[in-house]
Amino acid sequence: MWRVYITRMRDFDRMDHRLRMEIARPVRESSSSSDESSESAVDVDTNVFLMQRQWPAASGYNDAVVGVCSVADLNNYPVGSPDTDNVFFRTSVIDMVFRSSDVMDETEETILEDLAELRDNIADVNQLIREGAVFAGQYESSSSLSSSSESSSSESSSFSSSKSSSTESSSST
Repeated sequence: MWRVYITRMRDFDRMDHRLRMEIARPVRESSSSSDESSESAVDVDTNVFLMQRQWPAASGYNDAVVGVCSVADLNNYPVGSPDTDNVFFRTSVIDMVFRSSDVMDETEETILEDLAELRDNIADVNQLIREGAVFAGQYESSSSLSSSSESSSSESSSFSSSKSSSTESSSST
C-alpha cells in the first residue's frame, strides 16, 4: 500500500541514534492489472503519522510524534502544520532520536506493525464502502415492517432468544 523508507544513523559525537521514516506513494506496477487494490493504492494518503505541536514557554515549538494514525485520525486531523484550533496534525515523515539502539529497534518494529494494522483497517473500511449498507442484528425486509410495533417486539424477542440459546450452549460445554 505504501513504500516505507527507513534511514538509521548513529551519531558518534553525541552518542545517539536517529531513526527517520518516510511514507511514499507506491509506484503503479502495470496498467494491465485488473486488481482493484492496486488502483486505489496509488491514491492512498501518505500522511499517516500523527504529530502534536507543543509550545514550550521559552522558544518556539516542538513537534512530538504521537504514533501512526487510526482511520478516524486520517479524517479528523489536517495535513501539515496545525491551525490555531488544533495542536494535532498529520505528516508523512517522522524523525526521532534515541539514546539506545534497542529502544530504536523496538520503536521501528512497533511503527511497522501499526502501519500494517492501519493498512488492514483501511482495506476493511473500503470493503464496507463497496458492499454498501451494514446491518447489525437480524435484517428484516421492508414488507415485513408493515407494523412498527409488531416488528420491534418480534426483534427484541428474537434477540433475547438467540442470546439465551448461545448462553445455554456455552454452559453445556
